[in-house]
Amino acid sequence: MDSPAGFAQHLRSLREAQGLSVRALADRVGVSSVTIWKWERGDSKPRPNLLVTLARALDVSPLQLNAPRGTAEIAEAAA
Repeated sequence: MDSPAGFAQHLRSLREAQGLSVRALADRVGVSSVTIWKWERGDSKPRPNLLVTLARALDVSPLQLNAPRGTAEIAEAAA
């Protein structure tokens, strides 16, 4: 994602689509609820070493997590 705000909105959408609370996602990733909240507000982004864990917790690929909407679907269709 090119902007922190875009990533934040995408992350929140993915979490809500999975029916997860901020606390539940934080528990799955091994971070605090405040950390998830900051990611969803765009105050910070996850460190690279947490992206795979975060993607797994949301049941998406790292590409789907980090790519702008539409890009991941195009890449997967081409694979």
